[in-house]
Amino acid sequence: MEHFALLRMLHGVAGVLLFVAFFALAGRCRRSRRLVAGAPSRWPAFHAVLLLLCLVGLPVSGWWLAHLAGWPLGQLWLLGSSLLFLPGAICGLWLAARVAGRRAGARLGLGLALIGVSCFAAILGLMVIKPV
Repeated sequence: MEHFALLRMLHGVAGVLLFVAFFALAGRCRRSRRLVAGAPSRWPAFHAVLLLLCLVGLPVSGWWLAHLAGWPLGQLWLLGSSLLFLPGAICGLWLAARVAGRRAGARLGLGLALIGVSCFAAILGLMVIKPV
């Protein structure tokens, strides 16, 4: 298989896993404290590690894809997606830290998840449309 196609597939899988990790962490925030306290402690750590791997892997694979495709990094859709990535990543890491620390407040957790998911959904839209 060609390197570009394989890298593009892996980049897409990492994006889907990022959304899965966000929704799983947001789901843990919505549950009652009694349910979260009785849940296995491995799952929040697993979701946090999955989120961290995706947050590290996506910019690297995205840069590599842009390099292989020959796109200049100064294009507005690449710059916009880079600027949207920062608040999305901060919300994701903050959400993972709250869930791992068992301080799962429903309002703040849902707010962080909504901001993060909306940032990454906007990035996904920019990546699909690629406006010049």
